[in-house]
Amino acid sequence: MGVIAQSVALGVAVLLAGTLPRDVLFALNMVVFPSFPWAVPIMAAYLWVFWRYVNGVWPADGTAAKRRAWLRAERLSGRVWAWSLLAGTLGLVTLVLALRVANRVVMLPPQPSATRRRTRSDKRRIGQSGSIRQRASMLSVARRRNSTAAAGIPPDRASTRIAAARRGSGTSRISTRR
Repeated sequence: MGVIAQSVALGVAVLLAGTLPRDVLFALNMVVFPSFPWAVPIMAAYLWVFWRYVNGVWPADGTAAKRRAWLRAERLSGRVWAWSLLAGTLGLVTLVLALRVANRVVMLPPQPSATRRRTRSDKRRIGQSGSIRQRASMLSVARRRNSTAAAGIPPDRASTRIAAARRGSGTSRISTRR
C-alpha cells in the first residue's frame, strides 16, 4: 500500500508542478498587459525545462536514472501519432457538434445590454417570473418600453399591453402601464 500512496503523491506533485505555474501566469497575463499573450512563450519555455528535468536530463544526477525510469515516455511511431491526431480531431468535432445541439435544446436568457442599466421595476418583474423564457420575454418588453421612452414617446401613447412570447400551452400578456 505504501508504493501506491507514494506513486499517487508523486503523480499529484508532478501534475501540480506542470499546471499551477500556467494558471498563475495566465491569470497574471489577464491583469498585466492583457492585450498581448506574453504568458504563452514563458509557459512554453517552462514546460520545456520541466519536461527535460522530469526526463532526467538536468541536475540531481543521483535521481536522474529514477526520473527517466518513472517517466515511461516512449517515442511514438508515425502511424500511432497520426491515429492519435485523428482521434483528437474527431473528439473536438464531436464536442463542438454536441454543444451546438445543446445550444438548441437549452434556452439561455439574453445577456443584459452594457449600454443600458436595468430599472428597479425591470429587476423586480424579471425576478418574480418563473421560467427562463418568461424572464427573457419580460426583459425584451422592458427594453421596448424604455426605448419608446428614450425616443420621446409619452408613456400614455405607447402601447399599454404587449403580448409575451407564446409559452407552453397558452399565452400571457404583460402590462407596461406605469
